[in-house]
Amino acid sequence: MRDEEPEVDTWAEMRRVMRRYVPTSYSRTVCLELQKLSQGNMSVEEYYKGMEMTLIRANIDEDNEATIVVL
Repeated sequence: MRDEEPEVDTWAEMRRVMRRYVPTSYSRTVCLELQKLSQGNMSVEEYYKGMEMTLIRANIDEDNEATIVVL
């Protein structure tokens, strides 16, 4: 309202407005974080939750079979 812009009424509008505050390197950084993710000392449940959160932040929407990679 300070900038005399119209009020945000929907989540889609909010996402559009908020994109200007996200650095351009954010998606690349999150994808690298996902690639480097390892279980380490975490339980399987903690690791899975971490992976899910990183997938959400990276805006990756895959079915579970496509996400799981056997090393």
